[in-house]
Amino acid sequence: NAGAPTGVRVTALDSANHDVASYPGPVEFRDADGNTLAAALTWIGGVGTGTVTFASPRTNQTLEVADSSGVNYAAFGISPAFEVYGPLDHFSVVATPATGPLVLPILLSVTARDAVGHVVVGYSGAGLTLSDSQHAPGLFVPSRLIWWHGVGIGVVLATRGVQNDTILARSGAASGTSGLFSRTAPPSRR
Repeated sequence: NAGAPTGVRVTALDSANHDVASYPGPVEFRDADGNTLAAALTWIGGVGTGTVTFASPRTNQTLEVADSSGVNYAAFGISPAFEVYGPLDHFSVVATPATGPLVLPILLSVTARDAVGHVVVGYSGAGLTLSDSQHAPGLFVPSRLIWWHGVGIGVVLATRGVQNDTILARSGAASGTSGLFSRTAPPSRR
């Protein structure tokens, strides 16, 4: 997670991919954006272990490692791509179906996301408020959702017609708005 120490392990290898047990370090770390990351590794038998901290969330992050001892500047390695997750930044809100008759419920899905769009799986609705943009009479927005791994679901009910309304989800500075939805009341009989 961004801002928290992440464990790393570096193994010194020769050109034939054999362990170099005598390698004492040190190494320099860079992320995929070229930022130097501070890390103090403990070396035992050519294997260095320690932590690095990534400043922000990112998709397809990598960790590049290079010898910084001055002995072998050609020694270099790169990790496979991985994800760095961040704290709650915004919500994706879906109200579906977008149109329909009054009797058709509106299924609501709210997904907690970090700054780069990862689902914040630990979020379970803390501080969340839901409202509709029109404060439409006869529209019942749930006060709580059922949460599972950062995704909350619920049902919005309409007892009166509503046109081009949206649902707003907010928790602290994080917010999100659904697309437009409408419910049409049946024509009145005379």
